[in-house]
Amino acid sequence: MTPEGSGRRRNGMQASCERCRKKKVKCDHRRPVCSPCLRRGLESQCFYHPAPLSKKHSLAPTNRVSKPTAPTLSGSASSSVRDMTSAIQSPERLTASNTSTSSISTGNTGNNTASHSKYVQNIDTPDRHLDTVKAILQQIKYADDIHDITTQYLSPRRLTHIPKILYLTMIDSLRCNPTASSYNSEDYARTVLKSSTLPLTITPDMDLDEFCRLATGPNLRIEVLGILFSTTASSILYGTRRDELMNSRLLADMIYHCNLSLQLARSLSKTPSDITIWLGYMNVHLMSLISGDESLDVWRRMSNLAVDLFALHVHREATHSLDKVPLFIAEIRKRIFATSNYIDKLTSLMFDRPPRLHLSYSDCKPPLDISDEALFSPELFAQECQRLTLDGWNLDVAFRLTSGARARFLIAGFIEQIKDMQLNPSHPFDEARLRDISARSKIAWANIPQYLQYSEESWKLNFSAEASLMLAKLYVFYCAIDYEIFTMISKAAGSTVIELLQVAWNVLEVMLQVAKARYTFKFPSQDLPATFLYYGAPSANILLSALEELYQGRRKELLPTLSKSALVRGLSVLVSQLEINDHATESSYAAGLRAARAISAKLDSILDGDIVAVPAVNPTDTNGDLLQQQQQQPQQPLLGLDDALALPNLMNFGYDGINWGLFTDWSIMDMEG
Repeated sequence: MTPEGSGRRRNGMQASCERCRKKKVKCDHRRPVCSPCLRRGLESQCFYHPAPLSKKHSLAPTNRVSKPTAPTLSGSASSSVRDMTSAIQSPERLTASNTSTSSISTGNTGNNTASHSKYVQNIDTPDRHLDTVKAILQQIKYADDIHDITTQYLSPRRLTHIPKILYLTMIDSLRCNPTASSYNSEDYARTVLKSSTLPLTITPDMDLDEFCRLATGPNLRIEVLGILFSTTASSILYGTRRDELMNSRLLADMIYHCNLSLQLARSLSKTPSDITIWLGYMNVHLMSLISGDESLDVWRRMSNLAVDLFALHVHREATHSLDKVPLFIAEIRKRIFATSNYIDKLTSLMFDRPPRLHLSYSDCKPPLDISDEALFSPELFAQECQRLTLDGWNLDVAFRLTSGARARFLIAGFIEQIKDMQLNPSHPFDEARLRDISARSKIAWANIPQYLQYSEESWKLNFSAEASLMLAKLYVFYCAIDYEIFTMISKAAGSTVIELLQVAWNVLEVMLQVAKARYTFKFPSQDLPATFLYYGAPSANILLSALEELYQGRRKELLPTLSKSALVRGLSVLVSQLEINDHATESSYAAGLRAARAISAKLDSILDGDIVAVPAVNPTDTNGDLLQQQQQQPQQPLLGLDDALALPNLMNFGYDGINWGLFTDWSIMDMEG
């Protein structure tokens, strides 16, 4: 058998990655990711199998002693690209292969119970994780690269939920720890394994240095390494050196060992620690960059994060009492819970999935709108609290990440109410209740600070381009409330209500402003493809239907402030943005192209006069022949976006919910673009 890591097969030919081999696509054999997979954002599927045509062998009928298999760095690099979405083997394979002895016997059926008990006892031994810890510790050799890349990423303008001083303290402790230089030592691996197994005991009077000493230095924990790996990978994907490092061994190793660290940390601890939750949250963000928001693997990771949050009782306000935990721990918990709730509701809207974090079961309050520095200074904390409103907003007109987290947390509550009505079949349609939710959301939005309410002038204020983009995305998330409500009302009424047209145009206008700023400010555009796809495309569908009705004579006007020419120009710009999503994942890139083609095709059919006009009918006409004929033969659009996109039923493109991910077709994710 050709050894793993070899570049050639037994017949002497160069080895192709598994995706190119199965798709019968020409592979250039680059490692760790070949160019075809890299170009399409399919790093998660690019790996080189040592013997792709070999058969699986059954277990021998006698007890066999397996040698410890410590994954080498070359092996881990190959595995790192094996599946960047799940990125590690299943726990069963990972632990069973690393067990020093196997007590499973298939030949002696009389001792099955005893063999099973011995096997369970064996795999529950912490030593089974030792080889995994060794593989993770191997990455300490990148300590200087991790420091350089991460500190550049954590610039003063970069916003993060976990205070930057925590990141920097973790990095410095890793570089300055003399024992870390012996990361190849088995004794050091045992020390890290032991400290990672111990519970993280936090006291209310603990300061930053004491907390860091619990998890770094001689007490280094696997979760800390996972956080550093995740931050480094995100730094590469978002940073200015993206093109230089995208195909590097460093990125592949960071992604692989971030996932490995998270899996091991959850396996070692009976209850999640705060650091484990930080790592789980960062892992969801990292994998969404790699696999796309629509990935089922990202959804599973979000579900695991929800389990950790509930297990640590983060959803309960009493857990964050300052007589139980220090201030910075309490506020970080609230930040992550608020943002996780936003991600949960956004996913529910995008892909019509039920929420997993229900605010109806939670009394956790949103985080205070204070700076990171105030979390570690009682004097500064007292000063900033004096400049907060009764609701917790800052009065300094200073945009912070907590400002956006608080606003999203507020909006997510209204989204949850709508989804409960929509997904619960026992709830009948209630237009009055829906309009009440809309009215209350407008009042809540009006009560947030003025500088958080997006307008075109936001790009001209003193905020960074990233902050202005965040305000734009916050506004369209707020628009999702009315979009969802009036979509449901329009479906019940059988026609598009004027409120739905207005909110669709509002969203499209914001997308056009973001497109303009994309070239003006040159901000990182990794998340723009999904923004244009999930927010712009559904609005385009509503507006195209209204434009079609206008040309057919079934509608007198679009909106009082919207002309046909302005709408056509706006749709054309949106199409161009969907077509140039160069940093999108494979699924969103393909879906964006299909959306662009579908919008263009329908717009062309309308402008070319292929839409048959509907004669005006007088409802009081006693003849009624024409009216009866029209009712029996309702007008059908010449080209519907549903047909053009060939969407499955679960991704209905119409009035069945907002379905922000309606252009995502699961069947195209593994196909060539």
